[in-house]
Amino acid sequence: MTITEPTNPAEPTEPAPTGDTDNGTTSAAGSLDELPEWAQNEIRRARTEAGRYRRERNAAQQALTARDTTTADPDQAAEVERLNTQLGAAQRDAARLRAAIATGVPADYVADFAARLVGDTDEELAADATRLRELLGLPDPDRKRPDPTQGAGLDSATTASTPAEAFAAFVQDRLN
Repeated sequence: MTITEPTNPAEPTEPAPTGDTDNGTTSAAGSLDELPEWAQNEIRRARTEAGRYRRERNAAQQALTARDTTTADPDQAAEVERLNTQLGAAQRDAARLRAAIATGVPADYVADFAARLVGDTDEELAADATRLRELLGLPDPDRKRPDPTQGAGLDSATTASTPAEAFAAFVQDRLN
């Protein structure tokens, strides 16, 4: 919380009474002179005391701010540095894993593949993942594997019109 106040002089000063009293009205600053002597003394004492408390408060706030910025706990600073290092490593690992997954590496090999990627940015990691994929001879992720059950076992001479006839022809073909 920051409170801005005007700077306080060592001793508060009273505003000078205005000499503009010919119309019968006085300003708020001139009203102090109209009070009895004991009231004026109390007001001066209260203002002086308030000024002293403001100066003490401002000095304490400045000391606290200076202490916080200059004398941080060395153990905390070391802990913050260690955690920042761990965060950086985790972010790099996550970026490598994202690049490996985006390249379409099989799930069993993602961690090993990601560990071999080199680069500082996402673009560099993606380019390295593509190069490594080509080097290893892995199939492109866009290329679909053929369905092994399509066209298996029947010769082209079979003219089965139902699945039962096709199955019977398949069994006969395998038995002979």
